[in-house]
Amino acid sequence: MTVTLIDANHCPGAVMFLFQGYFGNILYTADFKYSPLMFTAPGLDSSPLIDVLYLDNTYNDPRCKWDSNEAAAKLIEDLIAPVINDKNIVVALHNLGKEELLVQIAERFQRWIVVTPDRFETLQQLELPNVFTTDADASNIRVVTHPSITWKNLTHWNSHSKKTIVIAPTGLFMLSKKKSSYDHPNVYLVPYSCHSSYSELMEFVTKLCPKQIIPIVKDGGDTSDMRNFEDLLNKAEPIIFKMPESVRRYQTASNPHSFSFKFKAKGRGSHPLKRKQVSKHRIARGVVFEEEEENEAPPCQNETF
Repeated sequence: MTVTLIDANHCPGAVMFLFQGYFGNILYTADFKYSPLMFTAPGLDSSPLIDVLYLDNTYNDPRCKWDSNEAAAKLIEDLIAPVINDKNIVVALHNLGKEELLVQIAERFQRWIVVTPDRFETLQQLELPNVFTTDADASNIRVVTHPSITWKNLTHWNSHSKKTIVIAPTGLFMLSKKKSSYDHPNVYLVPYSCHSSYSELMEFVTKLCPKQIIPIVKDGGDTSDMRNFEDLLNKAEPIIFKMPESVRRYQTASNPHSFSFKFKAKGRGSHPLKRKQVSKHRIARGVVFEEEEENEAPPCQNETF
């Protein structure tokens, strides 16, 4: 079996998994934002026939046909520009993702972006342009997480002479019928998303032409209905595969947890690891390894880092 990791264009480090083996080709998108460049990546550049596509169906709804992130970023700039010198700007984000939007805002308005120490540490690891600070007095543009957008906070932020507007770059609430603090007149929802819009999903599936699609978000309501892709599927017969003898032996072995191998740990020598015997009454967690106690090296008392 071959496993190929493909950039998911989602948040830093997010990847799609392409599994290729005796069972055919399976693509698991996880959370992803479609880009045509995905079809130039190793693994998809050869246009493999995908037998099963596990699809991020977060916005699989015709109501989620919005413009590109580039257009959404321009809209956000247009919202900020008239009030940049008169109001405080709060950007609501998750803990990770959409850093490129923050950099664009900082460079467009030549302002620092105020973030929490934890977020600042993460941003340093990403080696982004030097536009972030933890000094709350350095700028009137700051980042908060979505749970901070409450009526109580909005009332407090706007009780001062310098009012506050909130920019929420997300498609998260586009399908929600519930009233929330995002209905506040000072909150602007802009569909800037790290997930694929409905039109992007349709384009992705059209190009990929898989035999079968399975939604990743199972409790997504209407978004879990894959019938809108039926006409885009490859009508070829499902693959009929024969399980390799080595795999069959492993799965049918009376004691599949009996082998061991060597693990090289820096500063501790080689230690044999064995599979831990897992109770039949426990939920399977895959393969679990533990060190053999009799061969464990003594702890280092004077090691420095």
